[in-house]
Amino acid sequence: MTTGTDSRLADTPARYVFRVTARLDPADASGVSVESVSFSELRATEAYLDGLKNAIAAGLDAFNAENVSQARKTYLVSSIHVTD
Repeated sequence: MTTGTDSRLADTPARYVFRVTARLDPADASGVSVESVSFSELRATEAYLDGLKNAIAAGLDAFNAENVSQARKTYLVSSIHVTD
């Protein structure tokens, strides 16, 4: 199921978007079993991304990376969407 953007998040500088697959048991829907969760994209303002790059640069060892680009590519793939 895909949902639209929540208007309450319009002023949020960043949102991590995930896709979740769940199986509902028709006999007892309260027992939801999650089958998978996957990262879809990071939606962020340019200012948030600048702060993220600075934070990554300050802790490259934690990312086991030689530079910011390598860390971003490893952990966020190419799924970054810059918002206004």
